[in-house]
Amino acid sequence: MKSIWFKIIGVVFVLFATVYIGVNYVAPRVLLKISKTSRSSTSADYGMRFDPLIVVSEDSLDLHGEFVFPWHVDMDDPIPNHSLILLHPIKTNAKYVMPFVKHFINLPLNFILLDSRGHGKSEGHIYTLGIREADDISRLIDDLTERFPDHSFGIYARGNTSSIALRAMERDKRIRYGVVENHYLEPKNELASLYYDDMLFSSDFVERNLLKEALQYLDVDQNALEIDYSKIDQSILLLSIDYNYDAMSSLHSDLGSENKILRLVKDNTFLRLGYGNEYSGLKSCIEEFLTLESERAREYVKERVFQPSE
Repeated sequence: MKSIWFKIIGVVFVLFATVYIGVNYVAPRVLLKISKTSRSSTSADYGMRFDPLIVVSEDSLDLHGEFVFPWHVDMDDPIPNHSLILLHPIKTNAKYVMPFVKHFINLPLNFILLDSRGHGKSEGHIYTLGIREADDISRLIDDLTERFPDHSFGIYARGNTSSIALRAMERDKRIRYGVVENHYLEPKNELASLYYDDMLFSSDFVERNLLKEALQYLDVDQNALEIDYSKIDQSILLLSIDYNYDAMSSLHSDLGSENKILRLVKDNTFLRLGYGNEYSGLKSCIEEFLTLESERAREYVKERVFQPSE
């Protein structure tokens, strides 16, 4: 009888130890580690002309991307002095946004596609919950403004990369406007969304503990994740599906921007735009916003940043 009890206690102990080690040490690293997918496709495969980009991050990673030109610009023409930075969702790469870009390639602006660290052709192996990724965007802008001093920028992101766009907009006012789809207000929701569209765990304790351990693994504290939405005063277009409309409404209220638009959409815009008549109005909405705000961004650069040459 005693031997049976010893076996039961032993099994329980092993199970407890396995769960404890899994939740506290293994899971946070597994969640943050990116299962890298190679990217052989380029914008040329979608009929778009581009120049390759390489940006060196602050921690010396080579980040690869593409500078995509609008259709109306020929090889010898001057390029437009405004670019839209598009962020692909985590666990994908720049190929994911190429079909989306083609819908707006007729606009008088360039498109910048960047493989986020640990994705596609870029170096790295973990997702830092938008902390270092936002710094990467500023490094990208540094490089481009060195090449094109009169340039201005917008940014577009969705889901678990929207925090990168918002954090970049808070920190770097060279980004003059943004478009954000389906932002996760809770970092633990964002962490869970790396593998599932819905919550990965039903236990709030487990979710928060995973976030705590992930931050410890990244060697940062909770403050590093905080975004002061009141400091985001740039124009912004918010697109939300039913699933997280309440969160997007809260974000809309917290933003410091005077020009902020919240629109409810039926489905993932990146994937579905252009499929069916129900998306024609949405395409027009995005196109009008990009056209208006890119022109305002150009005027801002012209009037407030750079002095006219002699």
